[in-house]
Amino acid sequence: MRLLGWALFAAAAARVPPSGYAVPLHSCPARCEAPWLPALAGAWVVCCDAQGRAARVISLETGVEHALPVALGRPATGPDSLYASGLSGALVHLRATGPAVEPDLTRVVGREDGPPATDGARIAAQMDGRVQALEPQQRRRTTWVSPLRGGQALALCGPYLAWVVDGDGQDLWWVDVRGGPPTPLAGGPGDQRHVVASGSHLAWIDGGDVIVLHPDTGDRVRHPAAATTGAPPTLWADVACWEEPGPDGSVDVRCTDGHGARGPGHQRRPSRWGPWLLFHQGDEVYLSNRALP
Repeated sequence: MRLLGWALFAAAAARVPPSGYAVPLHSCPARCEAPWLPALAGAWVVCCDAQGRAARVISLETGVEHALPVALGRPATGPDSLYASGLSGALVHLRATGPAVEPDLTRVVGREDGPPATDGARIAAQMDGRVQALEPQQRRRTTWVSPLRGGQALALCGPYLAWVVDGDGQDLWWVDVRGGPPTPLAGGPGDQRHVVASGSHLAWIDGGDVIVLHPDTGDRVRHPAAATTGAPPTLWADVACWEEPGPDGSVDVRCTDGHGARGPGHQRRPSRWGPWLLFHQGDEVYLSNRALP
């Protein structure tokens, strides 16, 4: 990981660092109400205001910054979208013309057991020991009762909704929201946790290894790793990145395609989209760019 000065970064045509460099995003404070923010929502950096709420986004394709029409306390990030559940929640679509709030959104309310999820087309929430997924304006919804593992996020992958349960350790369950009961997705010795989704793939941490699954084909790839459990992995298509102890005892970011972040101190909480990798280092948020083949 090579660091590039902010002045050079800001002077770049699209405000994206050259391939192989990482730059600090000084205008995007690392302290947010949601510990998973700042993060990428597709090709957008989600930044917080002084109160720690998600309030601004920066396009990685144009460099243009937009204020969100509504500040969100603990939103889930999806491809070009943000979603927060509750009475004051909203679904915000991130478009080239600027952010837009989904009109007439169905509110999902209750005691939140953990972060919600969105893929832009659907929203999902975990409330009062139940999980549910629905289209934004869908009034009728199905809920599934589950022994949720509090604090861990849901994952939406097309019609599939996955979550972490407390069983013999931590296991994963999932459901096809088009119909049918929840069934086990991954279990057995050790913990299966921190499930995430991107496009047509799911990923999670199994012990220390990282598993990437294509639900429709059943293709499942195990990446031997020493992933820490302090943060979930991040997934872009079938490319996963995660936190892993480095040779000097610090925490680095490793990705299945060779991208990553290493250097003095800890590199943590990765967020990946295309060639871009956002990560936290101390009190700064960094963005790196790597040319894809």
